[in-house]
Amino acid sequence: MVEGALSLSEEELKSSLSFLMDTIRSVGLKEFLKAVPDLLSRMMEKMETLELASFVREVPEASSKFLEVLWEGLGLLAEGDPEVKGKLMEMRPLTVNFRATDSPLAGHFRVSGGRLSGGGKVMMTSDLVVEASTSDLIGLLTGKVDPVWGALRGRYRVEGKVADAVRLAPLMKLLPRLLGRKV
Repeated sequence: MVEGALSLSEEELKSSLSFLMDTIRSVGLKEFLKAVPDLLSRMMEKMETLELASFVREVPEASSKFLEVLWEGLGLLAEGDPEVKGKLMEMRPLTVNFRATDSPLAGHFRVSGGRLSGGGKVMMTSDLVVEASTSDLIGLLTGKVDPVWGALRGRYRVEGKVADAVRLAPLMKLLPRLLGRKV
């Protein structure tokens, strides 16, 4: 199923992404990750081949489901990475909402109790709000956009306390590792 989904064209993926994410959630992401350890990495690689802003505009609900699966998976992978887990344990609770400036992509992630979680909807209250293009938001996760240099170069905007953004940067630098990217 995974191999088939990863070979779909952009149009085919638009019509099947929601079903694929529902299937992964119903079977259990933990089970999928046991069977296909690089599942999230390969899913993100596939997403990077798409015209993301347009894709999200056309299938916002499916994109939201994708974010739910992505953040659940990142949370599971973080548990198995000692350096990421250590960074999460050091951090005080922090909630970050993110919004794309060129598509309806929006969601949140949270660090709390040494765990990472998130989803495809914004929280009512957050410590930080990150706004960027759809591709730059994904780039922050994959490592294509450095969290420090990206902010300094205006690739994204952050609302909230500077101290919270500074606390978040080291974790953001580690997240690409969970997706099999060099840090």
